Order: sequence, then structure tokens, then C-alpha cells
Amino acid sequence: MEQESQIRRLRLSMETYREILVLTNGVLLWEKQWHPTAIIGGELFVHNNLFVSTVI
Repeated sequence: MEQESQIRRLRLSMETYREILVLTNGVLLWEKQWHPTAIIGGELFVHNNLFVSTVI
């Protein structure tokens, strides 16, 4: 009973993030051919910005 209540509360709290989670799941499962490129490009962008900000 307690576990079902916790699951129900978790589902209700995640309802606001549902659209974001669905899109993120599709990208992480590489549903489109360009998803790996977008993931790697985004990661390189973040790491390069961190590197440049620490050098300057």
C-alpha cells in the first residue's frame, strides 16, 4: 500500500516535466539519425566554454 502511494505521488510530481522527459528519452535513444551529432556537439560546446572560461 505504501509503495503504491509513493509511486502515485512520484507520478503526480513528474507530470509537469512529462513533455521534457519524453523529448529527452527520444534523444537519448537516438530515434533520429542526427541525435548522436547533437549530443556530441552539445557536449563539446559545454566543455569548450568551460575550458575557455577557466583559461581567461
